[in-house]
Amino acid sequence: MNTILNPTTIDARLAQLRDLFGPPPVLSSENLKAYEEMLRRFIECFQPQDFFETVLMKDVTDGTWEGARCSRHKVLLLDRRYRDRREAEAKRRKESAQNKAELARRIAASKGEPAMEPVEALDHLVAECDAILVEPATELEHNRLLEVNLVHFEKLDKVQIVALAKRDKALDQLERYREGLGRRLRTVSDDFIAEHAGAGVAPPQIAASGETISDSPPVQPQ
Repeated sequence: MNTILNPTTIDARLAQLRDLFGPPPVLSSENLKAYEEMLRRFIECFQPQDFFETVLMKDVTDGTWEGARCSRHKVLLLDRRYRDRREAEAKRRKESAQNKAELARRIAASKGEPAMEPVEALDHLVAECDAILVEPATELEHNRLLEVNLVHFEKLDKVQIVALAKRDKALDQLERYREGLGRRLRTVSDDFIAEHAGAGVAPPQIAASGETISDSPPVQPQ
């Protein structure tokens, strides 16, 4: 089981990433602490062993964060379109009531009668418009909105696919690095230290054929 890194070490890694790459890709309407917590947890899960792996943790976090953003904005798109429709409907009703009131005043003025503004009717209209704005959308209304906004949904899907591809590519690079170059370099370094630390460099081994036997790994994987 993996052991969680020292919190001090994690804070140092987070500070290093901020110094090198600047502010994280978090919008002003988003939660910066949530992004930092996500990055912290990825570092705890994968326990990066060097600078390259630490940078990959940022790529994993950025891709995950941007993918989640697209998911949220798909819902926000429908809610915004629904609210826009409701606001437009409330505006039409208010304009219609104002036009009727203006017409009533003109008729009253032409007849020399005092204009009587129906206060109760106006109050009822305002309450009715407020109710329109807060009325929740039905599934049928969301279905209509989805139909007319498919192009925008497809664009959000493409952005989300790109973001998740960034995350997946970073994870793939991490796996390749640990199984390939990174693992080989660490193994060679650890073996060299274990074999030669404090004892000097051992003389090369000679095979029966007279050739020198090298313990160094080949440049290309076997």
